[in-house]
Amino acid sequence: LPMAWRERFSVSIADTVISVGSLLAELRQRQGARRTHVVPNGVNYRVFAQAQEKRPHPPTLVYTGSIEEWSGLDVSLEGFARVRARIPEARFMIIGPDQNDYGRALRELVARLRLDDSVRFLGYQPYEELPRFLAEADIGVALFCPTDQMKYAFHLKVVEYMAAGLAVVGTRV
Repeated sequence: LPMAWRERFSVSIADTVISVGSLLAELRQRQGARRTHVVPNGVNYRVFAQAQEKRPHPPTLVYTGSIEEWSGLDVSLEGFARVRARIPEARFMIIGPDQNDYGRALRELVARLRLDDSVRFLGYQPYEELPRFLAEADIGVALFCPTDQMKYAFHLKVVEYMAAGLAVVGTRV
C-alpha cells in the first residue's frame, strides 16, 4: 500500500510519464498522469542474431534471467521431465543467479525428477555472453506466473530469444 500510494503520487505530479508498454501507460493515466508516452524496450538485434548460427547441440531449452517464483521455472521443469521421457537426449539450460530459496528449491526439484544429467544451472552470465548460449538452444522458455506486477512488464527475454532464432514457449503474461 505505501508503495502504491507513492506511485500514484509521483505519477500525479509528473509532467510526463514514460512507460515500456501501452497497458502500463493506461494504468498511469488512470493514476492521474497528465501525459504518457510509450517507449518500448528493445534488443540489440546484431548481437543476438549471432546466435542464429547454431552450434551442434542436443535438443535444448533455455531460460535466461531472474530465477524467482514468478519465473515459472518449477512448472517448466515438471514439463521438461515429460519431454525427457520422449527425448532422452534433451537438455535444459538455466542461466541466471539462483542463490536464493527458489533456486535451491529448483535444484531439489531437479533431483526429485531425476533430471540431474540434463538440467544445467549456469548461474549468472554477462549479458554480452548470452548469444553464445542461445546458439546452442532451440526453444526459449518464458512461463511467467500471472502476478499484478508481471502483467505490466515487458519481457525483453522473449524478444532476445526471437532475435536469436529460437521458438518461444510462454504464458499469456
